Amino acid sequence: MYFNLRKLLIPSLALMVVVMLMTTDGMESVSPVKADTNDQVFYLSPDGNDNGPGTREEPWRTLDKASQAETGDTVVFLPGTYEGILQPENSGTEDAPIIYKAEEPGTARLAGLSTDDYHHAVTILGKEYIEINGLHIEPQNLEFGRWLTINSTNSTGNNCTADTDPGSDSQNIKVKNLVMEKAFGLGRGGAGIPVVIKNASQIEFKDNILRQFQGGDMMWFACTDRVVLEGNSISHAGHSPTAFSPLFQFKSNNYTVVRGNVFHGSWGRPFEAFGDPNMLFENNIITHAYHGGMSAGPEAKLMMEDSIFRFNKVYRNFGSPINIHYYNEGADSKGTRIYNNVFDDNYTDAVNIAGVVEDYTFKNNIFSNNDLEGGNRQILFDGDASHFQFHNNAFWAQGAEGILDNGTGKALSLEDVQSNGWKQENGNQFSDNINIGPGFVDAENHNYGLTSDSPLIDAGDSLTVAASSGSGDVVEVEDTKYFYDGYGIEGEVGDLIAVGSASQQARVIDIDHENSTLTLDQSVSWEAGDPVSLAWSGAAPDMGVFEYGENGRVSVEIDTDSFSVHENEQVTFTATVQGVDGPLAYDWSLGDGTKAEGSKVNHSYEGPFISQDSAGPSGYPVFLEVTDDQGRTYHATSYVEVTEPNKDENPFIHINFNQFGHATRGGSSNFENEDANSWWLLYLSRPTTDLVIEEGENGNKAGHFIADNNEAANARMMPADWYIDKYPFINFHYRIEPGTPIALYLQAFSTIEEERSVYIAAAPAAESDAEIIVGNNQLIDDGEWHEITIDTREIREKYPDVNLIQELRFGAPDRFEMNDGDGYWLEDLEILPSNLVNSSVDHMKTLVDRYEEEGEVADTGNARLMRIHLTSVSHYEERESMDKAVKHMESFKRLLEYQQENELISWKVYNTLKTDAESLIAKWQ
Repeated sequence: MYFNLRKLLIPSLALMVVVMLMTTDGMESVSPVKADTNDQVFYLSPDGNDNGPGTREEPWRTLDKASQAETGDTVVFLPGTYEGILQPENSGTEDAPIIYKAEEPGTARLAGLSTDDYHHAVTILGKEYIEINGLHIEPQNLEFGRWLTINSTNSTGNNCTADTDPGSDSQNIKVKNLVMEKAFGLGRGGAGIPVVIKNASQIEFKDNILRQFQGGDMMWFACTDRVVLEGNSISHAGHSPTAFSPLFQFKSNNYTVVRGNVFHGSWGRPFEAFGDPNMLFENNIITHAYHGGMSAGPEAKLMMEDSIFRFNKVYRNFGSPINIHYYNEGADSKGTRIYNNVFDDNYTDAVNIAGVVEDYTFKNNIFSNNDLEGGNRQILFDGDASHFQFHNNAFWAQGAEGILDNGTGKALSLEDVQSNGWKQENGNQFSDNINIGPGFVDAENHNYGLTSDSPLIDAGDSLTVAASSGSGDVVEVEDTKYFYDGYGIEGEVGDLIAVGSASQQARVIDIDHENSTLTLDQSVSWEAGDPVSLAWSGAAPDMGVFEYGENGRVSVEIDTDSFSVHENEQVTFTATVQGVDGPLAYDWSLGDGTKAEGSKVNHSYEGPFISQDSAGPSGYPVFLEVTDDQGRTYHATSYVEVTEPNKDENPFIHINFNQFGHATRGGSSNFENEDANSWWLLYLSRPTTDLVIEEGENGNKAGHFIADNNEAANARMMPADWYIDKYPFINFHYRIEPGTPIALYLQAFSTIEEERSVYIAAAPAAESDAEIIVGNNQLIDDGEWHEITIDTREIREKYPDVNLIQELRFGAPDRFEMNDGDGYWLEDLEILPSNLVNSSVDHMKTLVDRYEEEGEVADTGNARLMRIHLTSVSHYEERESMDKAVKHMESFKRLLEYQQENELISWKVYNTLKTDAESLIAKWQ
């Protein structure tokens, strides 16, 4: 299936070059459209003949023949599958590039080779002015086939460290509208990475889909200069979907633009940046970062130097999404400005700052409702992170005061960190920040525009101020690091700014950071201390991603009426544009190949984004291009989750090891059952494990976790969205070597004051640690296979307010050591809703008796009331009068609500019996 993410506007006049102003949620760049030429066009078909003329009627056949195209040639791929490697032998020129494109985008598949050696289906080495457009790359050999590389003539050379001669770099290469998907393997070396862009300059990588690499890093940028990564959908990779300057090639890229992409990790973290200087990271969506089986964590590494991170929406990530820290002396974090972003609804802190971080400034950002199931922490910073500043940001966590965490175990409020005492001890880290609700249009559906009465409109601070009075086209300012001048990239333009007032605007064409000056495209006048900021409207800039009103920076919003929909359920997208007058045209790409027009679009998705998405919910990226009557274009992005109907009635997780193995001993992958690879944290589990795949009890493969050198043989997973009232039960088959001290551990999201974890089942050798075990679940260690079902809500015996589980782990409790040979097997692990477990009224009566004995019910009278209600329900159930059974069970729920509100029963009793009641009601109806 083809997914064309953005429609390219081509002028009809043959020799006309149109300069287009392109913005994404208000950020601007200019792209020249190439004039039509009379260069030759050739055709390729799997049924063609290389000895023919290459016409549409008599096309060529092989990629070898296509690779011989000469300057100015266009090679059009007709539908079909092409084996081999496309490796251009010649270069184009600025006026006559060599173009390889699909006649119908997405219908021409490059399958690579069948041989067992690493190779890239598209290989560009030391060439210039090549364009690849509309092809679908899916290897026939998933273990060794890779997608695309752009490198120097000596692809093993390295021009950023000069350790070997790289030969000639590749330059002026465009990669557009490609779908690149499916491969597996470790992918921790250049040859094994699906996409490698290295020793290259002036690279345009736009409107592509990259997904489904079961391995390490999916895409590398190293030793590059002036790269634009824009409008791409990047998801579903092992360790890192996109890595900038990875694996000891730190700080090797310069002048990189990362704009308008949707990073939806789903299997792991979103990206890594290792210290690159001069990076503009703007208008991206970062969502669904996940601590998966190969990722080593959910967080993006945001280590940059003299860079900008702005207008990004960072939301609904299943762990801390942004990590800023000191990696080593080659990949540090300094001189970066982070402003006008939204960080909302992330499962833990939105930003984690650690170690030596120098000169990082956060301004005009919104941090809202992060870590709501834990400690309400919006940011986490360690005590040594003294070289950063948070100025004029908005914080909100449902009104909580203690929303900051510096690792001391005490929740900090803004009042604490902005006090004189704090400043005397720690410096001016926090100033003029506010704790206030942002007034989003619809935060529940992740629409982060501001309502007309939002307190954050006109509440932003200017980015900097003029350092002295004057006039002309060179302005000295106090801080130049907030601004962008185009980086010398072809087609890029600098920021439109306002100096002194909203009405005095000019564009930045050059920045001298050493002398703190901005060179503008026209003369302006100013006084010392005048505000200098991106173009704004009103009394002051707005906070957050968007700017409202006339003459400010252009902002394009996409509002979604429902962020999460079922397959074939309609969703509505509505576009709103600020700062542009006149008629507008709207062109949508909805992520599944569908195109649409108009400011409002209704659509439904027929299925999931990938064939199987086991590691948490995922969905579709949405891209919008708006064109005004002058031909200028502006862009916006959105995202919508798509799930199967009746998902809440099916297993949340069902894992076996049938297809497991690409990173372990033996096995294979066909992408039809990715569960074990995506879930089990085996890539960097601590302590490490030894895992063997063996035959299980029920005809499936089982994982045999073996202790080696006294390691704990941990089997860990961190399911996303595991709400225990929706999915209370764990069922699994297991086998334990006699004497192995194994237990099942659950961890909720921690508060600032404490971690919240319990062992919910244990084998006899681990039961002596009784103070950490809840429930009455015993694991049998006789070396035989057993099955067990456990109610995870028992965690509430120790932590009554837990709703969401962060981690499940099999392993030895901390004070136990495993001996060599200790171990256990797991097969067919399921996390289940109540309707798939044999709930019954009799079982509920048994629970009432148990809770009364344990003191969870205030007195005998309240327990008796519950039994009377349940007896009535049983009466009507036995007579198959289901309407009356439902009616009386609803009455029982109301009784539970009354008892809970009046503290007559514990939260555990209320939640457990309420969930069972709702399960039976759903079954009877």
